[in-house]
Amino acid sequence: EISLFIRKNKLIHTHPDIGTTYNNMARVYMQMKKYGDAQENFDKALKIRIEALGEDHLDTAATYYGLAILYWSMEEYQSAKHMYEHVYRILLENSTIDDDKLTSILEELEKCNEKMKG
Repeated sequence: EISLFIRKNKLIHTHPDIGTTYNNMARVYMQMKKYGDAQENFDKALKIRIEALGEDHLDTAATYYGLAILYWSMEEYQSAKHMYEHVYRILLENSTIDDDKLTSILEELEKCNEKMKG
């Protein structure tokens, strides 16, 4: 939180570094099982990353991925699936991504489908 305070005072509110700080804070909250705080920080990170970097940037995909894991942890499988779909689309459009990462996301999507079937 100190890092965020310093960055917010030195950078414009949509600077990618502020998005990274929110994303990192969200991951810490998620590990602590403070899911509400994690979601709030992921949402802030996502808003900044979309505004600063664009919808199709790999850092934006990383935040969608974090949200997918969060929703999975909260047993919100439909929301997790939606986030994994965003990640897959971004990775598919990025020519530097290897097939193993795409396959991994497809496997996560299948797990969501299985959970939703009951």
